[in-house]
Amino acid sequence: VLYHLPLKGIFWGNETVFKVTQNSHGIIQNFYYGLCYNRTWDDWVFGVHIVGIIWALVGWRSMVAKGLVYLTGYMLYYSAYFTFNSGFILCLLWTFFLIPINTNSRRSSSHIVNNLVLVACVVQFILVYLIAGITKWTGIDWLEGSGLYYSLHLEDYSPDWLRNMFLGSSGILMILSYFALIYQTAFPLLIWVRKIKIPLLVAGCLFHLGIAIMLNLWD
Repeated sequence: VLYHLPLKGIFWGNETVFKVTQNSHGIIQNFYYGLCYNRTWDDWVFGVHIVGIIWALVGWRSMVAKGLVYLTGYMLYYSAYFTFNSGFILCLLWTFFLIPINTNSRRSSSHIVNNLVLVACVVQFILVYLIAGITKWTGIDWLEGSGLYYSLHLEDYSPDWLRNMFLGSSGILMILSYFALIYQTAFPLLIWVRKIKIPLLVAGCLFHLGIAIMLNLWD
């Protein structure tokens, strides 16, 4: 949120490039559009979102704070969704899952809820990997080992110096493409194997670091 603060007027506010001028039909649809696209509320929504984050970190009655973070985050995301990627959707889902967590309570019911939330977050993360892997298997580029090669041609993402470095190294790009394909497909199964969990997670960190550098997707 603070990262996007200098661009707040472009994403949200009366001068935004994402302004919606016509509402849908029906009470529910108009209420939804009123929440997300009423630009007179944006400063309040943005402020409540930041306060909610700080409040949740403090930990006092954090369930209310996390609920505010989720609601305002949902409103901010969908009022400028062309700007953000699917990683924000995943963060919103996790925020929703984390609302009922209470790590300060010693009640058995709280421990049950906390464990259920943890399982829900893990399952959601695994589903992201599984669907990404299956989607790659249904295409041609990744099976041929050229998926990363074509990804680097997206000038809006990868920097010029990186394209000049790797586009001439077809062998390295093919190895990295097959690594991404195999890793995303095998991760949902191998993550449950205790002996290789840590090396698998380390490989995952390097994998996402590579995505951040090669495609400039740091978020």
